[in-house]
Amino acid sequence: MIENPDYNFSKTGVEWIFEAMILINNFANEDYDEFKVRIVDHINLMLKNNEPNLIQYHDRLEDIFTKLEKINT
Repeated sequence: MIENPDYNFSKTGVEWIFEAMILINNFANEDYDEFKVRIVDHINLMLKNNEPNLIQYHDRLEDIFTKLEKINT
C-alpha cells in the first residue's frame, strides 16, 4: 500500500482509510505526506462515485485527519 503507487485502494468503506492513516503516520512517518496525497486523491474519486459511507464524513475530513495525525500507537 505504501510502496506501490499503483496499489488498488478499496472503493468502499471508510474505516480502512482512517486505520491506514494512523498506522502509516506512526510506523512509516517518512511516507505519510505522500501517502496522504494518494489517499485524498482516492477519496475524491470515491466521492465522485457517490460512495455512501464516505459521503457522511466528507465535510469533516480535514478535522478527522488532524485528529488522526495526533494518535500515537
